[in-house]
Parts: sequence; C-alpha cells; structure tokens
Amino acid sequence: MELEGLKRGLDFLSQQDIQGGSLVTDRHRESSTLFSLYGVHILNVFNVSYCIPGVSKKIDKIAKKSCSEAGKWSKSISNHLYWVAASTTDGDSDMTLAKWLSVANHIQDIHDHETDFP
Repeated sequence: MELEGLKRGLDFLSQQDIQGGSLVTDRHRESSTLFSLYGVHILNVFNVSYCIPGVSKKIDKIAKKSCSEAGKWSKSISNHLYWVAASTTDGDSDMTLAKWLSVANHIQDIHDHETDFP
C-alpha cells in the first residue's frame, strides 16, 4: 500500500516536472530502488522512528548472545540515536556520524569528544 502511494507520488511529480531534493520514508527497501527506476534524483532519508526498533532488536540480540551489559544500554542508545537525528537538522553527515559514534564514549563514561557538538 505505501509503496503504491510512493509510485503514484513519483508519477505525479514527474508529470508536473517537479524536482525534489529529499524525501523521508520508512526503511522499505523498494523505496530506494523505486527512485532509481524512475530516474529521480532524490535523497532518500529514513525516518529515525523506523530505525530505532531495528537498533534495539540488534542490541537485545547481542545482549542475549555475548554481552549482557549491552541490554542495559538499549534504551539509552535508542534515545541517543533519536537525539542525533533531532539535533542535526542541517544534514551534515560528518556531524551526524561524529554524534552517533560518541555513544561508545558515553557507555564508557567518557564525555569529552574530539568534535564539539552544538
């Protein structure tokens, strides 16, 4: 259903000769494929709300298999991911990556970073 809506939306945009910059979608794999099939040059950005459950599941899996301590950090890591997305609204990929990687320091109780975050 959602993929059909995206197809119709892309059809409409191409008929109106409207050029887009970016589009926020869920993590549906066919969405990215659809952009290339339509020849549309749109940056496909994932809504962080759809990414967080996947990250939480992976952390829980690690906690069950090999590192029980990781489970204690699941909620904090999810919150950190949301903060990264919410606080980096200008699309600066270097800053986004630096903020995301800083979670490893937080887990180790290190709060001095090489990059200054706004």
